[in-house]
Amino acid sequence: MKLSYPQRNLLRRLLIGGTAVFVSIAAYSSYQAVRNLTLESLKKNALLEVQQGANSIDNWLLNLKVHVQTLANLPVVRSMNWEAAAPYLETEVLRFADVSGIAIAGRDGWRNVTGGKRAYVGDRSFFKKAMAGQTNVSDPLISRVAGLPSIVVGTPIRQEFSIAVAPVGELHTVVKLNRITQVVNQLKYGDNSYAFALNSKGEAIVHPQTLLSTPEQT
Repeated sequence: MKLSYPQRNLLRRLLIGGTAVFVSIAAYSSYQAVRNLTLESLKKNALLEVQQGANSIDNWLLNLKVHVQTLANLPVVRSMNWEAAAPYLETEVLRFADVSGIAIAGRDGWRNVTGGKRAYVGDRSFFKKAMAGQTNVSDPLISRVAGLPSIVVGTPIRQEFSIAVAPVGELHTVVKLNRITQVVNQLKYGDNSYAFALNSKGEAIVHPQTLLSTPEQT
C-alpha cells in the first residue's frame, strides 16, 4: 500500500524518535555502569587506605611493645633501683619523640616516672595486666606526666628470664597519641568525610578534630 506524504512524514518522525529514545537509554545505561565502576573503585581504594593505616598503627604499637620489653630486661631496670635506672630511662625518653615518660612501679603499685612525681598506679588496668604477666597497651587516657591524651604500654619486670617467675614490678611508657591522630587524619573516603579510631570498648577516641574518650588518668 502506498503511503501518502503525511503518513510517510509521520513514520519518519516515529523512527527518529524511537532511535533517539534508544540512544538515550543506552547512554544512561553506560553512565550508570561507569558510575558504579567508579564508586566500586573508590570504595576499594578507601578500604585499602584504611587497611594500610591500621597496619601502620599496628606496627607502631608492636615496636612500642618490643621497646618496653627490652627495657624491662635490662639489669639496671631489673634491679628495681630507680636512682640507678632513671638516668638511662631519661635518655630513652629523649630518643623517642612519641614517648613522654617512662616509669617503674613496684608490687605495691607505687611508681617513679621520668619528668614526674611518684604516684600510685596499682588500681590501673595496665599495671594489673603487667603484674599478671602481660605486655599490654592501654586505652587512651590523660597522662599525669604530660597532661596530654596518651596511651600506656606496660610490661612485667622479672628478676629472672622465665615467665614462670612472678614479676617483681612493672615498667611502662607513656606515649603521645600524635602518631595515631596523624594516621587517622590522613584517611579520607570523599568530601565531608573523616575517619576515626575506636578503643577496646568500641568508643570513638580520635577523629580529625580531637580525642573523644579518655576516661582513665595515669
